[in-house]
Amino acid sequence: MEFIENYTKLTPEEIAKLKDNQKARGKQDLTTREKILLLEKTKDLMFSVWGNVQGKSVMHKKIEFGPYESAMPMNKTTMFIIFRCLWTSYDYCSLSKIQDDIVVGGIVDFQMYQYPTQCVKTNKWVMRSILPVEERLKNLPFPESSTGNAIENPVEVSFKIPAYVYVGDDITALKIGVWDSTKQEWSTDYIAFGKEESKKDSRQILFTTTKFAPMAMLQSRCMDYPYQNWWLRCVSEDLAVLDLWTKRI
Repeated sequence: MEFIENYTKLTPEEIAKLKDNQKARGKQDLTTREKILLLEKTKDLMFSVWGNVQGKSVMHKKIEFGPYESAMPMNKTTMFIIFRCLWTSYDYCSLSKIQDDIVVGGIVDFQMYQYPTQCVKTNKWVMRSILPVEERLKNLPFPESSTGNAIENPVEVSFKIPAYVYVGDDITALKIGVWDSTKQEWSTDYIAFGKEESKKDSRQILFTTTKFAPMAMLQSRCMDYPYQNWWLRCVSEDLAVLDLWTKRI
């Protein structure tokens, strides 16, 4: 929490600049940033955290985490909240069970957390609650009802398709699945595609979801089967190259 407080605090120069800005005058807190965004990425992992520091409305806006974007559930758009995005290049969900579809482009997991309780400053004293590790960040599930009976407004999401994923003429061959931890399988029941079609030229998939859980782009395991031909050739000592002539490539 101390890191968040220090990171969101504006410098004297930034405060002076805001005061000079006519639009910034009024009841706005001129000591802290409105939003924070931290993003770290490696070849196989991306971890990003966005925070609504002042509880300003983000209705009808998507939060951008690199190539992945997501709106907030309607009842969370004006909350002090932490929004996290985790991406892995590998499938860590369905390894133990063979499925009809395979994951392409990795797994994305959006999760929301209650904004940490801030300290109370009185004179020279700074008081804060010391909580157990498991209580310092409280997860806010979407949907809120674990039984799934609550009616939730769908949330808009968009994925950029990685350059290494081949997309044919029909971009709809890529599906979006949400991991069902109870059935231990990918489900498309929470996903819907809106009026705006996914864009092949920009390699972007647009959809809505009614659940935040690990989600991924899926394609049929047999999409490129049967192979039309194949070649195995030696290119150097102890090194061979396997060429596949598939249905699409």
